[in-house]
Amino acid sequence: MLLPVLIIAAVSIAVYANTLFNGFVYDDYPQIVDNYGLRDLGNLPRVFFEDVWSFMGGGHSNYYRPLMHAMYMVNYALFGLKPWGYHLVNILFHAGVSILVFFVSVRLFEISRQPSSNILPFIAALLFATHPIHTEAVTWVACFPELSFTLFYLWSLYFYMGAVQDERITARRQYFLALLFFVLAALCKETALTLPLLLAVYDYSSAKNSFKPLEYVKRYLPFVFAALLYLFMRTLVLSGFAPLKRHSALNAYEYFINVFPLFARYLEKLILPFNLKVYYVFHPISSLMTTVGIAGLAVTVAFIIAAFVASRKNKLVFFNLMIIVIPLLPVLYIPALGENTFTERYLYLPSFGFVFLVALLVSRLSELKPQAAKGLLTAVLVLACFYSVATVKRNMVWKDKMTLWTDTVKKSPEGVLPHMQLGIAYNEQGDIAKALAQFQAALQINPDFADAYTNIGLLYIRLGQVQQALEYYQNALQLKPASPEAHNNIGVAYVRLEMLDKAVASFQESLRLNSQQPGVYNNLGDAYEKMGLLDKAIQEYRKAIQIEANNGEAYNHLGIAFAKKGMPEEAIGYFKSALEIDPDDPGYHNNIANAYAMKGLTEFADKHRNEAVRLQSGN
Repeated sequence: MLLPVLIIAAVSIAVYANTLFNGFVYDDYPQIVDNYGLRDLGNLPRVFFEDVWSFMGGGHSNYYRPLMHAMYMVNYALFGLKPWGYHLVNILFHAGVSILVFFVSVRLFEISRQPSSNILPFIAALLFATHPIHTEAVTWVACFPELSFTLFYLWSLYFYMGAVQDERITARRQYFLALLFFVLAALCKETALTLPLLLAVYDYSSAKNSFKPLEYVKRYLPFVFAALLYLFMRTLVLSGFAPLKRHSALNAYEYFINVFPLFARYLEKLILPFNLKVYYVFHPISSLMTTVGIAGLAVTVAFIIAAFVASRKNKLVFFNLMIIVIPLLPVLYIPALGENTFTERYLYLPSFGFVFLVALLVSRLSELKPQAAKGLLTAVLVLACFYSVATVKRNMVWKDKMTLWTDTVKKSPEGVLPHMQLGIAYNEQGDIAKALAQFQAALQINPDFADAYTNIGLLYIRLGQVQQALEYYQNALQLKPASPEAHNNIGVAYVRLEMLDKAVASFQESLRLNSQQPGVYNNLGDAYEKMGLLDKAIQEYRKAIQIEANNGEAYNHLGIAFAKKGMPEEAIGYFKSALEIDPDDPGYHNNIANAYAMKGLTEFADKHRNEAVRLQSGN
């Protein structure tokens, strides 16, 4: 059994090895790069009492995933903000899940008494390891909750299977492990709450005699109790299970009928993983009597019929059909979903049911035509090779912001978010004209999209057209009055216009809405400094450092403030701290040179001025 496990591990790592060269993209920035709470392990208790976005200081969400932030804290302690470390962790978790697919498959074949060596579980695990539909879940750092919850979910299932089939004393130990991993899975992602239902389906599918639900209640009660504790904690933290409702334009009937095309699309991508993209535009139907509605209903009904027939004739097939559908149930509840209603990562766990069914099909065809067994195995290997090539190519699309969003705009040109993200990527490259075109395209699709106004304002700031930028920022604020970013941007514009009292008020409002913004404390300190209120400025710069200890800009500002107070010794100390963080910033060298000159230390001043000139010239 060791050889197939080693091959699965090697393959699952190999197909994602090129992601180690990828950077951070999309939600990686708010969740990791700009999430200053991750940088202090002392914040660990907070993750259990705050939702995902409030922990990041960005408002509230429908997500309670404490182990996500806990693991990100560990990652930050190990790798800092080096993307390769986070990608490595995702790859290792994917390898672990792929290996578990093998072991769970072995146990399923054993319990069902299907004729099998390790070849059929190996087929299932190999296809799982390479399936292109997993690229979003593995390649995107922010999808770590998908990987971790799936790993713990399958561990729980594996140990539960062992516990109910083992009459020895080890059964109790396996049952405890199953319960423990269920709790860990739930703390990673709420989808884990579907596990008790899957366990009941497993018991029904593997029962040697008639299935008697009442006899199994004792098995399920601890899982139900653990789920209730999780729900209590989640409701306490979020003030509800999913308090933020999306797609409010739809009524209850429309929510219901849109489930059918959504489910059909998931099955389609599972079977035919082509034209993958990070953003799928949601086109809701208002009547079932449309081509999309009828097709979705037909696919759903066909799936239900297949599951019903399988429940009577082949319970192993039935169980794996349920592995496909049960983890998808939470993401078919459209009101709780985000703007990106359909996402590929939600198929990560359900794909286990699909690849197992492929292995069963190979087994069945080999029984019917033994002479074709080698040909079938060859076909599976060819499919795995096809999957591998497609996965490696798709990984390259996720390399950075530009590659990801160029691909997405091409495939989803009617989506607002792709245009916005591509515009941001162009702006970071200094191509203001292309960035403006993308932001304007986003506004043409949705004239009430606040972030587009914000980003156009940022472009005007770069062009030095501050009054125009202020007008766009104010438009954004009207659409999102509780946006900390909007208030900060308006404050920056007011500073440029030398309207310092208004700037201070805007920065203070931004910090009232989100107190974990070191950049805004720097901006507020800068405004106070320009007003001559040096002591107040110093207080704000120190607040920035309390949040982000390696904030070179804050240390630099502190040095400037103390230099203005006529305290060059203190100024030099802060400039040195800034240079320790960023020794290649010419401005820092110029500033410390001025402080040394104030003390009459000409030699040190000249040394840093020369270094500033060297850095500015690029030599």
